[in-house]
Amino acid sequence: MLFIYDSKEKLFSSREETDFRSHEILERKDIEKWVIESPELLGEDLLIITTEYDKFDKTKERLDLLALDRNGKLVVVELKRDDSGRRVELQALKYAAYCSTMTLTDIVKLRVQFVGRLINGRTEEDVENEVLGFINNDEFEKLDDKPRIILVAKEFRPEVTASVLWLRTFGVDIACVKLTPYKIDDLKLVSGAKWGGAGDLGLACVPGLH
Repeated sequence: MLFIYDSKEKLFSSREETDFRSHEILERKDIEKWVIESPELLGEDLLIITTEYDKFDKTKERLDLLALDRNGKLVVVELKRDDSGRRVELQALKYAAYCSTMTLTDIVKLRVQFVGRLINGRTEEDVENEVLGFINNDEFEKLDDKPRIILVAKEFRPEVTASVLWLRTFGVDIACVKLTPYKIDDLKLVSGAKWGGAGDLGLACVPGLH
């Protein structure tokens, strides 16, 4: 349950937890868009490199989001709507393996294509400077071969959390983040609508297994 404090009335009011499906909120059209617009939803500052990437060699599998953290580490982000499913960690591990050979030149080109859909006129030099300026790590020289993994869902199945905890004992940087929606009033969101625009939902981000 979520409690909201009204500083004017000096009162607390409670809000019930809900789910994304009930409000017709979709994984790609909505949740992915929120993370692109506000990566801090995942609990840290990230630079989005690309989305819905499906150009891996000899496979058409598609990762949800590829990002860069402040230390200069690639971050594979796998999004699920309400339930994580049973194999999301295996899916993300494959994507991390596919991305492990990427170079700075590779991600600059991907970022150019990504921002080109949003902002025209960005050159590779502009984006490379942006990427290097984003990295806050004096020891950074090049991307390493060990991307981080962030799994995002409203609920995680025990099979997933057990696997994540076990993988972490072997030094795999994998974490789960729960996004929990709360209903604030009786209005209903339609597919593709921005969350919070009409005060319909509150969203709580709960980082876990870090």
